[in-house]
Amino acid sequence: MQKSSKAKQIVQQILPVAIFLLIGVSAGYLMGQSFVRFSVSLIEMPDILILLSLLLLLYLSVFLQVILHEAGHLLCGLLTGYRFLSFRIGSCMLIKTDDRLRLKRLSIAGTGGQCLMLPPEYSAGKFPYVLYHLGGALMNFLTSVSFLLLYLYCPAHPLVSALFGALAITGFAIGVMNAVPLRLALLDNDGNTLLLLRKDPQGVFAFYRMLEIHGQIANGLRLRDMPEDWFTTPADADRHNSMIATIEVYRCNRLMDQQLIEQASESIRALLSSDAAVAGIHRSLLKCDLAYCAMMRGDFAAAQSELDEQQQKFMRSMKRFPSILRTQYAQALLQYHDAAKAEEIFASFESMAKKYPYPADIESERALMDTAMKAFCA
Repeated sequence: MQKSSKAKQIVQQILPVAIFLLIGVSAGYLMGQSFVRFSVSLIEMPDILILLSLLLLLYLSVFLQVILHEAGHLLCGLLTGYRFLSFRIGSCMLIKTDDRLRLKRLSIAGTGGQCLMLPPEYSAGKFPYVLYHLGGALMNFLTSVSFLLLYLYCPAHPLVSALFGALAITGFAIGVMNAVPLRLALLDNDGNTLLLLRKDPQGVFAFYRMLEIHGQIANGLRLRDMPEDWFTTPADADRHNSMIATIEVYRCNRLMDQQLIEQASESIRALLSSDAAVAGIHRSLLKCDLAYCAMMRGDFAAAQSELDEQQQKFMRSMKRFPSILRTQYAQALLQYHDAAKAEEIFASFESMAKKYPYPADIESERALMDTAMKAFCA
């Protein structure tokens, strides 16, 4: 069993690298052939300009296929009764709150985009989730075939033809990356999430509840004000299911919002030391919460152990995230007694808050920062 698990982990580590190599080699070949097929003399363009043009087209093709991927989730969600909540590409996010669409900014490490929707009614232990999860990969595969046909049979300028070729390859690669079940460093991909849901009815309900919680946060409701039973999981729930583990993460987040510092710290430690399938991004954010809790009780050695080099690297990758700024603010005040640095971090927080999509999260984090300030002044 251990050998099988280790082999699976190796495959999951190698496959993404292999797919990225496939993108580079295959797209490079098709894009280069675009120039050869149309008898374009390389003398007409400097080599460096050709190379930069091809790299730009490759980047553009990945960007467009990410948009198409999320559009696939959106379309399939709408077809199965979901309602629009938010659509994010990179850090640009369109979110619906109070029946209005607003443009906000949110960057999440390990993701190129995300489409969140509100689910249809959960009835008789069921609600549709298969097509919603497959929609992104299906869109990538369908558009990949379409762009390959355009590349092969539609005469065009070499740069346009090269873009068609790149879109065909990147669409196929992104589709495979999301359809083949993979547990990536920070998050499960669509295929792995779907596999977990099909195996476990309790996981299906946890996924439904997760979307419901997201919807309430988007409408301005803080975690502390939601029903407590939304954040409990059955005693016999399979914690190896990442959907169920996510509800337990939210329970820890709710304790932080309630400012039950000791209880939150104990719950986070218990969760992180268990075999629960906590996503990498949630694990790293919970370590920030642990560091904050340790600083609030004056245990700076424990806080420092949570904020190790790997954690600091993660925090730099999400340096504009509310709970990360809150933790850095508390550290500046309580550990380093640097009020000027804390003020600088608070200014960054307020700047971020203007475009952050979830005011409820901002309100919660401001309250935790205020508690840190009161402890500093005491």
